[in-house]
Amino acid sequence: SESASKVELLFNENALTGLQKNIPAYLITINYDSLGVPTVDAPSFLAGYVGQGFACAKARLFQMDVLRRIANGTAAAALGSSYVASDRFLRELGVPRDVALDWAALSKGLQDRLKAYAAGVQLFISSRSYWSIQYASLGLTPAPWTATDPLLIARLVVVNFLDDWDQEIVRLGYYSALGNNYVQFFQADTQATPDIMFTADDLSIFPVNG
Repeated sequence: SESASKVELLFNENALTGLQKNIPAYLITINYDSLGVPTVDAPSFLAGYVGQGFACAKARLFQMDVLRRIANGTAAAALGSSYVASDRFLRELGVPRDVALDWAALSKGLQDRLKAYAAGVQLFISSRSYWSIQYASLGLTPAPWTATDPLLIARLVVVNFLDDWDQEIVRLGYYSALGNNYVQFFQADTQATPDIMFTADDLSIFPVNG
């Protein structure tokens, strides 16, 4: 059930673990304060992840869905031709393909948490009889949320960090030149400009490999 300030969910852990135990359905409660901030009250660790998934989807499902489409290289089909280049780049980079490797490398405990989170997101999706104006304006509905979708988005975040690859190389140069004094050099006066500034073109002076 759902009200303006509280959501109550029934959840059976058998659906996640695959173990046929005689476990009754749990009650998960999500309370919202006056600012709309949720607090999840759950009877078990995994049930807490279910509540978190529901709360995140309630607040940000469209954003989550768009990020998933971008990471999966399928954004252009939903959002228009301006995403064709991005879709091609992410597919060629292998982001959708490599998520299977990420999943296989996780422990069972982490997989169970992601399954529980996905179950919570899916509970929210299944509870909707109408969609937000963003979905309505684009004529879209969300596909079922899966346990590997957060891994897709995590890879997208990593790819976005590639935009400053040249600055990362410059920072590596600073560290190679300054060693243990690297942190003190930049924290001594955060408003001051170092006497010597390096750019990516200066990297030949740095003994990166010692």
